[in-house]
Amino acid sequence: MSNEGILARLGRVIAGVLNTAVDTAENSNPIAVAQQALREIDKITDEARAVLGRAIASGHRLKAKAEDLDAEIRDLDEKIKTGLSRGREDLARAATGVQIDLEAQRNAIEKAIADNAGEIAEAEATLSSIASARADATKRLEDAERAERTVVAAATPSQRNDQRLAAALAAVERVTGVPARPVQGAAELEELGKLQREDAIEARLKVFREGQR
Repeated sequence: MSNEGILARLGRVIAGVLNTAVDTAENSNPIAVAQQALREIDKITDEARAVLGRAIASGHRLKAKAEDLDAEIRDLDEKIKTGLSRGREDLARAATGVQIDLEAQRNAIEKAIADNAGEIAEAEATLSSIASARADATKRLEDAERAERTVVAAATPSQRNDQRLAAALAAVERVTGVPARPVQGAAELEELGKLQREDAIEARLKVFREGQR
């Protein structure tokens, strides 16, 4: 994938997952959102590193080819001189033509080397942008985890139990698609609860009455 494509993906992650989803996720799961953003950024990082690796490898090949051409061009200098000194202008002329062709190839390689240097610089800049995005995502994750710890610490033991129970029931519903709380008999259970409350009230009143005797 090109650097442009990688940066486009990074932009979508930042805009769609980090800046929007995490900021509006108080009622869902900001920690999971931030963790997913980090996973996406890590994938993009791997792709960007692969692009940089290919560009560096290509640069090495281009420079090696340029060195080979330089050596051939220098060697032809000596051959042309030898041909002329021996009165073989025909051979010297042919060698000169080959040398001119090689110099044209060398010029093209030089341009390719310059373009490759630009690709490497762009890939390095892309990795730098990704590193900044990952640092931001990591901070958001830490903020979300710190906020959750604050909420949990502020809750009473009973509230924490209620929260854990509610989370467990919600997880069952998400995974199975079946409501964790029974639907049938709900009205009956509510009625029984009212009766229990009335009994508790009567028992408390009985204690007060007996205390007044």
